[in-house]
Order: sequence, then C-alpha cells, then structure tokens
Amino acid sequence: MEVNFQTSFNARNLDPKEVAEKFIFSPSFDKLKNNCHTVILGARGCGKTTLMKMLTLPALHNWNNPNAKKIIDEIPFYAVYIPTDISWILKEESFKNYDDDDIFKKSISKFAVNTNLFESLCDTFYNILKYELTNSEEEKEFELCMNLIERWKLKKSTVPKLQYIKTALQKRRDDVSQKIPKAIFNRTERQLIDEDYFELDYKTSVTTVTTIFNRIYNIPTSKKMALCFDELEFAPAWLKKELYERLRSTDQNLLFKLSSSPLLPKEVEEIMKSESGASFGNDFEAIKMWELQSNNEFPRKIIESLLVSKSNFENLESFFGSNIRYIKKLESYTKDSIYIKEIKELQSKDEMFRDFLIKNSINPINPIPVNEDQKSSIYRKMKPIVYFRNYFLRENRINGKPILKPNKKYIELYSGLEVLINITDGNPRWLIGLINSILNNNNGNRVENNVQYDEIIKVSNRFINFIKNTPITLKDSKSLTTEKFIDKIGNYFQNELLGYKFQPEPISSFTFDLNNSIDYENIIEKGLLQGAFILVGSEKEIYDFEINNKRFKLSNLFYPRYKLPLRMNKTIKLSSIFTNTFENNKPNLFNEYEN
Repeated sequence: MEVNFQTSFNARNLDPKEVAEKFIFSPSFDKLKNNCHTVILGARGCGKTTLMKMLTLPALHNWNNPNAKKIIDEIPFYAVYIPTDISWILKEESFKNYDDDDIFKKSISKFAVNTNLFESLCDTFYNILKYELTNSEEEKEFELCMNLIERWKLKKSTVPKLQYIKTALQKRRDDVSQKIPKAIFNRTERQLIDEDYFELDYKTSVTTVTTIFNRIYNIPTSKKMALCFDELEFAPAWLKKELYERLRSTDQNLLFKLSSSPLLPKEVEEIMKSESGASFGNDFEAIKMWELQSNNEFPRKIIESLLVSKSNFENLESFFGSNIRYIKKLESYTKDSIYIKEIKELQSKDEMFRDFLIKNSINPINPIPVNEDQKSSIYRKMKPIVYFRNYFLRENRINGKPILKPNKKYIELYSGLEVLINITDGNPRWLIGLINSILNNNNGNRVENNVQYDEIIKVSNRFINFIKNTPITLKDSKSLTTEKFIDKIGNYFQNELLGYKFQPEPISSFTFDLNNSIDYENIIEKGLLQGAFILVGSEKEIYDFEINNKRFKLSNLFYPRYKLPLRMNKTIKLSSIFTNTFENNKPNLFNEYEN
C-alpha cells in the first residue's frame, strides 16, 4: 500500500505526545522558544506545526531528550496551541452570495475563533495542573472555573471543572452552527448575535482569565502566556490583521507566536509597512524555514534518527554511501582522479566543452589545473555539470546535433547521502517519508544505490502529482496549468544544462517579472505554499508580500524529472524563459528520445 505523506507524516494529525516522540531539536525551535513575539513562515510540510505543538506542556514533558528538563525551565511562557479551523472562514463564506451583512458575518466568524481559542486555553490550564502543579487543590479549580463561566458567559448550570467548561463551549458552538443555515436566508433569525457571548473579545478575555489563573495558582509574574496561532494562511482576513497588529502589543504577560505561508497576505502589508507597524528585531523575531533548511545539519539528524530507530547502523556514510558529484571535500586533480577522467571523457565527445576548456587555457588532453585560481573559479563550479553532461551525452559535435545515451535510469546521479540530505530541500514531511520508504525496502546492512534511486523517483513522482492535483483557480488562461507552467521552467533549465552549448554555470533559478499576470502570480503563490517553489535570497528582516522581482527555484524534488543536479547557479527573468524558443542553444538531449 502506498503511504500518503500528506497525512501519515503530518503533525496536524498527531497529538503533542506523538509529535514529541520523534522530535529533533533545531535552530528554528531554539528561536521560537525565546521570550518574544515570533512569526514562522514556510511551506506545507516544513515543520511549522511540529514546532508549535512542541511548545506545549504535553509535548515538552514527553520529549525523550537529555536537555528536555533544562529547556522546559528556560521557556518563559505557557503555550496555547490554536490550530486554524477552516470553519472560521466558512462561517463568513456561508453568506457570501446572499447579502452584504458584514457585521453579522464577522460576528459569526469571531465567535468561532473565540470558541476555539477558549477551548485551547482550557487545555493549557488543564496541562499546567497535570504536569507542573500536580498537587493543586480542587477548591482552586472550582474558583477558576466559576470565573471562566462568568467571563465567557456560559450557562450558570455548567459544572465548574475544566473538562465541563470545554464541553459547554463545544455545545454552544454546536447550537450556533445549527442556527446559521436559517440565518443565511432569513434576516429575522440573526438576532442570535444579540446574545451577550457574541460581545466577547479574545484579546481582553485571555488577559483577564490568565490574570485570574495566575493569582489563584500563584504563578510567577515572569511566566507569560503565548498564543500560538498555526496556519494563518487559512484564517479570515480580519484575524490576520488583528494578530499582526498585536505584534506591537504592550501587554507584558501575553506573547504571540504566528505561523503562515512564505508570502504574507496583502491585507497585512499596510499594517506592517505603516509607521506604527511592528518591526523586525524590535517587536518580533522572524523564522523563515526555507533559510534554516539550507543547512544540512538538520536533515542529517532526521535521517540519523530514523536509521538508528530501525537498524543498528549509526554511520550514515557507511549505510547510504556517498555521491562523488556532491562531496565538498578537497577534490583530487591528479591525472588518475575520477573527476579528471570525467573531463577527459567529456571533451572527447563534446566539442563545445572542449572549446570551453581551450578558451580558459586548459589543455583538453591533460586537463590538470595549473593554479588554485583555476580550481576555484572553473573546476569546482563546473564539477556537477561535467558529471551530468558526460553521463547523458554520447556525442556533441560543432555544427552537429547532440546524441544521447539510451539511459533509462540515472541511479548514479540520484543516490547517496548527499542526495538524500538535499533532495527534499529540508522539508521534514517528505524527507521522513522518503527515508522510511528506503529503510522499509532494504534487506541488507547497506542500502544499495538502486533502492535509494527507486524510492527517490517514487517520492518525486508523488510530489509532482501532489502539486499537479492541488486545486487552483485561474482567470484568463484556459489552457494553462501548474504542470505546464513548471514544465516550461524545468525544460528551460534542462536545456541550459544539457543543450548544445556548454554552460559552466547553467541557469537554475528565475526572477518573477511578469507584472499584471494574475494567473502566473496565482501559480507561484500557490506553489510557494505547497513547496513547489522556494524563495531564494529573501532578506531576513523584510517580509514578502508580493512575488514581483523575487527570485525563486524549483523544489529539488522536481530535479530528477528534468535531469538536473542539486546545485544552485545563475538566475534569469521569468519573461525570458517564457519567450525563449531555444534558438540560441539547440534542442536538448531529450527532445527526440523522450517525446
């Protein structure tokens, strides 16, 4: 049976204890636990939800880490985890096609948000009593709950226990939900928002009940409450605006931890760019997950933990082997070295490459670098390009046409530890799925390259199908699809690498310059959220509100499809890709063979 990575390795489907079982400490978690407002930005599957849930007490107290106790003591707040519920928007959208009663729509949406937040706060209070105040008296819980019943306008008959408070909130939400269908078509039914609990404000309510809780249980004034709103890209616009405004909150007892997609919504832009808007470094810290994922240490730790849990092996290099095309240690440039042999072989059949060597004062027959400058400026840069062209090319003559080898599989190119570490761009969900698949299909002490390759291709295909089948609304381009859009870019990159002309640094990223192209913008924005595209060189202290003039790369999981090395090189304007017909660089090696 094929495993669905989107559900099997999705922290949203796990309770905090389950998240803690396999959690690996990372620089992003180290930043998130600091005593400040924090915004986490990243694509789906990048680990945002895992980080948020790990801040909660059930996760921290069930985390099998030698430093867990120290970290718990260091965290200066109790985390209230609040997952975005799609009903927050649906309750607004229910009225979209019927009238313009914005007050009623927003009241219903706010009620839904308040209820979810209050339920999460009940969970947090319960967990504080369970894990940190284990000998608390029932009289104190009674006093707390009587206050909650009063402050949250619950029925006076509600039993003053936290579990019953939460049940009362759920019942009230269900009662309101049953009345909404009538209110959609009948305005006279909308007096339900006259109920006093519709006047509740989560911001003041949380502060009030937290103060009461701290007084009753004698919580130190230094201990704060952190509202952890997860997946805000799915939240209603009014809530996004409120929360980003709150990043300038002066409430000393309340923190905000927010997670969202890489591109912030337009409705937040005006707030963040205003004179009174929150500023990076002064009011909040930002965690851009794609920047931290460029570090190989974290994915390496994930692979190591999975390997140790399923085998007796601990040495990753011994178990998975290495890929000489990506090893960053000092390269040997002797005449008998593998790399020099590759150069010799390629120049003998690729006249454009031979021309390149001659123009750069390199002897094609004996291509040994003459100094360190040549090594750094030419040899190291072109290394994966040489390996890939030599692997695929049978012959490429001046005034001729490239002829390729009839390779069906590219095992040597997409296997080895270096490839496994980088192929998912550090996305934990896809990486965990890939490594588990490899380990489940391995019977020996060392996993063979063909097993790695087969599973990499399977995961790559799953990812491509996931992106292809992600719903997206396009307005103007009837024939345009996300798949066609990505194919155009991927084929251009492939032609740069494997086309007639040898490019020592082929283009492998693009800058979006198609202004007023709404459909293209929608594809990029949706792709950013799903991980199909990755922002490159985004400044840490600056939020990204639009894609114009931003640089992007394709996810590495697309690279096997387009026969690309896991390497970042030069960039080009997207408009140039979409107007290019390959006139200046003859059709690539696969045009006839694959089509």
